[in-house]
Amino acid sequence: MRNANRCARLAGLTALSLLALAPAAMAADFTWSGTAPAGSPEWTQTANWVGGAAPPTSGAPGNVIFPALLGCSVGFDTCGTSSDDLGADVTAASLSIDDGFPYTLDGSGHGTR
Repeated sequence: MRNANRCARLAGLTALSLLALAPAAMAADFTWSGTAPAGSPEWTQTANWVGGAAPPTSGAPGNVIFPALLGCSVGFDTCGTSSDDLGADVTAASLSIDDGFPYTLDGSGHGTR
């Protein structure tokens, strides 16, 4: 009976631990595509993100990724020009920028330059 109680407590603690980790594990990642029309570099433009979903304007998205862009039509697409217009309280898990691609990052006054 003692082992059964110990196992039940261990299972309960494991379940609580998993629930505590769930929000971080469920945060979505966002990968820049830069395919919005030229002149639309804002992060809130859904066309600039793979899958057509922009990061949230508040809260904690997962990883924000800026990969090397192949087949980018400079002058027709936004491509490597990006302007962070998300809310100042957005804190991503990480920001990854491919250093082999000429990105220009700008922000709305909260230190993303």
